[in-house]
Amino acid sequence: MGSRFITLIVLLIAGAIALFLAIALYTLLSFTHQLWLMRIGAIASCLVLGQILGAFVGRRLGRQDRGRVGWAIAGVLIAFLSVSLFVPRSVPAAVAPVGTQFWQLSNGSRIVYLPLFKEQSSNYPPIVFLHGGPGLGLSLDRDLNFFTRFAQAGYDLYKYDQVGSGFSSRLADVRQYTIARQVEDLELIRQQIGATQMILWGQSWGGSLAMNYLAQYPDRVAKMILTSSGTYWWPWQPGAIQWSALRDGRLSLRERLGYAIAPHNPLAAAQLMTQAESGYAWAVSTEGLDFIRLIQYCPDALPPRSSLNLLDLAGRVNLLVNRLMTQSVTQGISPRSQLVGNSTPILYLRGSCDDGRSLIQKQDYQEIFWGMRSVQIAGAGHKLWNAPNTENVAEMILAFLQGKAF
Repeated sequence: MGSRFITLIVLLIAGAIALFLAIALYTLLSFTHQLWLMRIGAIASCLVLGQILGAFVGRRLGRQDRGRVGWAIAGVLIAFLSVSLFVPRSVPAAVAPVGTQFWQLSNGSRIVYLPLFKEQSSNYPPIVFLHGGPGLGLSLDRDLNFFTRFAQAGYDLYKYDQVGSGFSSRLADVRQYTIARQVEDLELIRQQIGATQMILWGQSWGGSLAMNYLAQYPDRVAKMILTSSGTYWWPWQPGAIQWSALRDGRLSLRERLGYAIAPHNPLAAAQLMTQAESGYAWAVSTEGLDFIRLIQYCPDALPPRSSLNLLDLAGRVNLLVNRLMTQSVTQGISPRSQLVGNSTPILYLRGSCDDGRSLIQKQDYQEIFWGMRSVQIAGAGHKLWNAPNTENVAEMILAFLQGKAF
């Protein structure tokens, strides 16, 4: 009995080590970006390790059918891997709110948008609002009272979810999540609207997208509003592997591995988890993306945390888009040379409690954009139109759009 018990303990320990090795190999092979190779490698390692363990157990137990024991152990290992690594979590798609419409673009993007049509006759170019992120489709149905102010002033305003996030479609090939694709989508949206020129309003990452569009289509932008804007380009530095994600028991093994690797190699992460799972992992592991609440307000004005529907949130965000889009910008060619000397009227607004990059960005933008005016909003964080700044931010933007003093 003692010998059998020791054999069982050794088998369990050896089995755990075998699983660890198979999972490690599966994860390492994700850097080849070949899912079929990952699965073949993991299964082959289970077969080899199963036979090795079978020979050991059979010898310890004095059995002659060691091959069968090996196949049985390999089958258990493969079954575990199949359930934990090969089967994705089902995350329901977010349901678009009432009033939204969609554009089916010629490049395959299905873009969900919310139009706020002007309430008085005017000849103003339409405003197209570009949300932050990338991959954070959370703004479509929010702050409508604030944005309605512009429709009341005679502007058609379009809010849309960028491809891969929010209620818009996901691309089957994640390698297409590039800044070039986002710029192409925006140009096709302009054509759908039927506008000769647009007023681009970029919030956070949306400012990065707006400037990259301006570099390529300068004649299509009448004016530009940059609120808490990201920059047009920055050098790529692979992020560190997030080892802490491996300990998050709320995530599946697939999600833990994908989330850990995403900052370092997003294409490898895309082999380990689906886009829906990446949204779930991002939402859950960051406690419902609470970092957004923390950056949107000044520290002394933080509102209490509100209850969140994590599944709805998970269906609207996409970590893979965030990392792949960021990588595409930083590994591409800076559009600075195309932007230098651009005279498009630009309003650059930033909160006094926003991050420390604002002064460097302001100096850079002033060198590039000859028609830029910058204003700092006192007592505001990353999102400028939170109370008590709602009214004066709206009035400031409208005054800029209409050429009035402010």
